[in-house]
Amino acid sequence: MGGRENSAGAARDRARSAGARDLGRALRGPVRAHGTRAAVAGGGDPVKWIHRLEPLWWLLFGAGGFAAALLLPGFLFGVTIAAPQSWFSEYAISYQRMHGLAANPLGRLLLVALISLTFWHSAHHLRHLALDLGLGHIQAAVSYGLYGLALLGTLLTISVVAAL
Repeated sequence: MGGRENSAGAARDRARSAGARDLGRALRGPVRAHGTRAAVAGGGDPVKWIHRLEPLWWLLFGAGGFAAALLLPGFLFGVTIAAPQSWFSEYAISYQRMHGLAANPLGRLLLVALISLTFWHSAHHLRHLALDLGLGHIQAAVSYGLYGLALLGTLLTISVVAAL
């Protein structure tokens, strides 16, 4: 009996030391403040699709951050400051020229990407802000609401730009 206790204790010690060296555990990380691993894995969690699509949300967040940080300021500067101050020639900012640029398939793609990616960036950023503010108990409503608004904004952007 004493031999078994020692062998069980030795096995337990080996398991503990193996767990300490388990790099996979370190990569899996701690339980999130807004959910448990069991809830994230599924099984009745209303936010399981949000978590399952997390790489997509981060892709849209990154692309929207790029658009918002690098492309949008130049676009807004040209439209709101440079054009009213007559820093461009009349031909450069004429309605016909701007409409021609926006009606071009490449121009349409740029407009849709610039506007809709900014919506997705904002939605993901606001979702994580809500979680940081302690609104994890209404995470499903916040997530579906914000991503739904981003989807609605994207669809409206596509319909408006397609009508040009």
